[in-house]
Amino acid sequence: MKAGIEFGILPDYLMELYAEFTPIDDAARAVVTVARHFNAHYTVFHINNNKPFYFDRLVDAAHALHIDLKVVPDAEFTAALKETAKNTESSYVYEAFINDMDTNDKLMYDSNIRIENEFTVWYLEQLGFEWQEPDVDYLRKWVGYFVKLGYLNL
Repeated sequence: MKAGIEFGILPDYLMELYAEFTPIDDAARAVVTVARHFNAHYTVFHINNNKPFYFDRLVDAAHALHIDLKVVPDAEFTAALKETAKNTESSYVYEAFINDMDTNDKLMYDSNIRIENEFTVWYLEQLGFEWQEPDVDYLRKWVGYFVKLGYLNL
């Protein structure tokens, strides 16, 4: 995420993918909710937000936060990425992405591994807990935290 935000461009083929954001406070509330309603028949839970943040919405949220993030065709992204390798100040962007690229120079962030937590979501809903939809306000806090730490340079 850091490299993408600071690089300022993402390839268009990533827009159909999503990022999973599980705020730690919500995860803690989910754990406490389950713990308060112990049931010996239900002992394994997958505590993660089931409401994904698709990359196209992530880009829209970045724009709402005045973060310059463009979506470009994959060839343009690859060419720009290769240019970063030549610049010592931005080579970390290239290094962040290169291990995630396939032999066709495309980022491989999709996986055939899918986390299934339907039972956990159902169980938590029965107990009155529902995951919050990630939104611009959440992303503002997320970005603000990493800027404050000095991890993101915006």
